[in-house]
Amino acid sequence: MNVHIKEDEDLTAIDVAALREQAQAEQALNTLDRLGSVNLDEVTTDIVPVAFVEFEPHESGGVKRMKPRVRHAEIIDYVPMYLLNRALANERKIKKIRAKIDAEEMEEPEEDVQMTSLQRSVYEVWKLSEPEMTFDRFKVGLELSQVMGLYNRFFGVRFRQMTSKA
Repeated sequence: MNVHIKEDEDLTAIDVAALREQAQAEQALNTLDRLGSVNLDEVTTDIVPVAFVEFEPHESGGVKRMKPRVRHAEIIDYVPMYLLNRALANERKIKKIRAKIDAEEMEEPEEDVQMTSLQRSVYEVWKLSEPEMTFDRFKVGLELSQVMGLYNRFFGVRFRQMTSKA
């Protein structure tokens, strides 16, 4: 929005409400332009290489043990709308649960609800690439930094896109 004030113009004569309304209209049009500028005939996906630890039975000196084996999974970073919607709903639920815990209306659960939600969200995307993956295997196979990194890659970018366009 460009406002030009002449030197001899009285500053008290400027209609601030009209300027504010014009600025809001321009902002709304800019938002609609950004939302409408998505190329709907393209879906961009990348393959994300992830080191994943699986444990296999192993016998050593007559003692059965579990031996870690690292494999490299190739996970597609495509997030369908239903998973994004579910992640958003989980974010809201977690805030309500945290408020109840803080207000001492609810006892702290054994496992952190936010971490479990993050793991579950990443797991749901992971299953699109590896449908045979179980949640129990998934929980054991990744470290915290990996789960957080994958969550940010799958959902963080999309959350930021949604909030910056709103």
